[in-house]
Amino acid sequence: MKQWEYKLIGLTKLVDTYAPWNEKTMRGNEEGIRTLTALNNLGKQGWEYLEHGVNLHGYSDQNTYVFKREKKSG
Repeated sequence: MKQWEYKLIGLTKLVDTYAPWNEKTMRGNEEGIRTLTALNNLGKQGWEYLEHGVNLHGYSDQNTYVFKREKKSG
């Protein structure tokens, strides 16, 4: 049976951790490029986006994202 691990992360920490600002690559790109970059980077690590919202599951008063990925056995 599959087992899952979950990650709750606020928007600020999401972009700061998974899409640090790089003016050279992000200058002139559409709004939201850091969020998209962060989501893509989490996907590369095996995390699947589930949902997001404000004060989601009582976690934070800002936009919070929820991810899951299958636990590795062993």
